[in-house]
Amino acid sequence: MKNKLRKELKEKRKKLSPEYINQKSELIYKKIIESEIYQKSNIIMSYCSIQNEVDTLKINKKILEDGKRLIVPYIDREKDIIIPVEIKKEEELIIGKYNIMEPKNKEKKISKEKIELILVPAVGYDKVGNRIGFGGGYYDKFMSDYKGIKIGLAYSFQIIDEIKSEHHDIKLDEIFVGE
Repeated sequence: MKNKLRKELKEKRKKLSPEYINQKSELIYKKIIESEIYQKSNIIMSYCSIQNEVDTLKINKKILEDGKRLIVPYIDREKDIIIPVEIKKEEELIIGKYNIMEPKNKEKKISKEKIELILVPAVGYDKVGNRIGFGGGYYDKFMSDYKGIKIGLAYSFQIIDEIKSEHHDIKLDEIFVGE
């Protein structure tokens, strides 16, 4: 079921126009930076969007401009984990193995406990915070003992009625939707 839904939602996202992506991403950007959660958070883990995801580039720039600490995940596929790495400027990112921007210098690790807010990527979400990720389980493992706030970013079509969650799935606290 999850795999079928994942495929359908990825297909829909693949067909989005640049105008749609820009318009909805701008709405989500404004919701985030105006939110109390963002305002109160100083150490924020975001991600580098790919394949027509809600654009996080502007959000990531804003985090840095506001003097907050930007954490970007490095996925260590050998160890099957996410390593949170702090970056101070965009130039510290390179294109990684799966065409995803990742930190050049993996040495600037930060402990998960210090992160106050995580922006979590997903293919789909339901109304109560369950998500369908990309199938690797990296974020669920990373967030299994995470105590901070977890937020998803979504286009309206990515919100579905119900996602059957499994015992290892981690619920998000909130979803910011571009509508």
